[in-house]
Amino acid sequence: VFYFPGDMKDAWKDDASGFKKNVVEMSYNMGINIVHYSFTQYLKATRKLRKR
Repeated sequence: VFYFPGDMKDAWKDDASGFKKNVVEMSYNMGINIVHYSFTQYLKATRKLRKR
């Protein structure tokens, strides 16, 4: 479970967001990791259903 009291995509906006460059890069990395984890867990959970 991931919780953040703000909106993670705020750091993905243009330079007007006011975040430092390293925070923006870490935010992108975290977003990619969340999507990757979601996809891999979904595929793992539905593996048996796809083999039919």
